[in-house]
Amino acid sequence: MRDLDESYVLGNARIIAPQEEIPGAVAVEQGRIAGISRKMPARFVDCEGDYLLPGFIDIHTDNFEKHAIPRSGVIWNLLTAVGSHDAMMIAAGTTTVFDSLVAGGAGNAVRRNLLPPAIEAIDKAADFGLLRADHFLHVRCDIVERASAPLAEALLDHPKLRFVTFIDDQPDRDPERAALVHERRRGLQRGSLNGAIAPTAEEDFAGAEDRRRRLVAECQRRNIPVANHDDTRAAHVDDAARLGMRLAEFPITLEAATAARAHGMTIICGAPNLVRGGSHTGNVSVADLIRAKMVDVLCSDYIPSSILQAVFLLTSEKFGWSLPAAVALASDRPAELFGLTDRGRIEPGRQADLVRVRLVDGAPAVHSVWRAGRLVFGAMPSRSAQTIPARNAVRMAAVAQR
Repeated sequence: MRDLDESYVLGNARIIAPQEEIPGAVAVEQGRIAGISRKMPARFVDCEGDYLLPGFIDIHTDNFEKHAIPRSGVIWNLLTAVGSHDAMMIAAGTTTVFDSLVAGGAGNAVRRNLLPPAIEAIDKAADFGLLRADHFLHVRCDIVERASAPLAEALLDHPKLRFVTFIDDQPDRDPERAALVHERRRGLQRGSLNGAIAPTAEEDFAGAEDRRRRLVAECQRRNIPVANHDDTRAAHVDDAARLGMRLAEFPITLEAATAARAHGMTIICGAPNLVRGGSHTGNVSVADLIRAKMVDVLCSDYIPSSILQAVFLLTSEKFGWSLPAAVALASDRPAELFGLTDRGRIEPGRQADLVRVRLVDGAPAVHSVWRAGRLVFGAMPSRSAQTIPARNAVRMAAVAQR
């Protein structure tokens, strides 16, 4: 198996190509997909009839913070936290991770100071070759906090920054939601906030819109995609569209999602909501948005394994999707959206980011994961499976032997 990271064939697989499921083999050479064939070569790594999916591209995950802050008020060794987070993402079938970190605190004093050292730890882990997934940066800017803009601005030229979203819980934007959010932030009993909400020392409601406008303009100047987060009203989406935003992340009402679709925005939703059958906080059901054709990208949000569960759920009688169409929500669509055109599909020339999935009691489970052709998760093939260099086994080009 010494050549497995360089040149090999994965055969006897159910390959999820962009438009169809192909029973056959995938040849990998030097980290890229060399070809796909319905015919088996003489020797190959036997996938035993399992699915072979493109690696997921998760553009919003809070998973790192769970390892960095395992208990309230506790900050763990951040390099260790990065390693645990990375391993968990790979085990979920995610080969490209957008680490979603907050600029500002979102009401949490510990998070308020986490951003710079967290990025330093992620960069250090990458430099020392400790990461199995490919990591990018997604900054979530809590725009009501006055410190958020300087923190975000300091990262605008970071080479790994790919996405900026805005969290906006100004009281006059949506009084009912703002009351709930600020009660939670301040540890108050639900319903205890009445009338005006006074800002804390960290908050500046009046300056929030100016901060957002300035940051959106700076992001657009650098071609960094931007989105509002948790919009509740059509007016919020209209404001985002006027600023030039083309993405809507987690619209939490049907009204907001409908407005986003009317503006031609790409709508990003969380897979946990779909898997659970609804929001855990009473927001719009992603299942309802799926039926209304208002979901373009799925991300894991707070449960890394939810993407795999969600894409297979979409193939059930309840929704009736094809597996290629469902998988694209977490692979091809985000790849295209963020310009990662070297990955996201199983097709010749693309990076060999591959996930072998086995159904266990009818549920999908990750068996093995390859990133850029290198086995990064899972057991080695059984003794009966064999591998030889792909260039000698079969020369396959773009499903040429259908």
